[in-house]
Amino acid sequence: REVEAKYAILNPTTALIETAQASGLALIEEHERDVLRSSSYGTGEMILAALKSGFTNILVSLGGSATNDGGMGLARALGVKFYDDLDNELLGCGADLLNVRRIDLTQIDPLAKHAKFTALCDVKNPLLGLDGAAMTFSPQKGADAKTMFELESGMKNFRRVLFETT
Repeated sequence: REVEAKYAILNPTTALIETAQASGLALIEEHERDVLRSSSYGTGEMILAALKSGFTNILVSLGGSATNDGGMGLARALGVKFYDDLDNELLGCGADLLNVRRIDLTQIDPLAKHAKFTALCDVKNPLLGLDGAAMTFSPQKGADAKTMFELESGMKNFRRVLFETT
């Protein structure tokens, strides 16, 4: 659903985007939480708005999200395309992590190509494993044990495709 979100202007070139403003856990009721369907797309829209306003240094605070999509939704908002093995474009949600086979960076917004991005977080968890993103954070976002393992497998797949692409 659409929400109104704001970002902070730190100086004439720097904007601070708080993921929780557009893709946050506090924005949805507990019974609505579906980490397989949630997306960071709104956070990407905030970033794009900041870029279009002339900011070239983007700080992204990662805490408090309702998502576990590896940033696919955010990247989609900036023009990155994700495809499955049948070449169908994916929406960029948690369920898509397992299905992504190809990433197309050719349509990324030129403003994003020339900006500096810094991710801000207060945890030291690795991407994968028992202390990884899916296993640690997806339960608070509505994941049961089966979903946690699906997201973990998806994150492994997504990491592989990212390495192949970049």
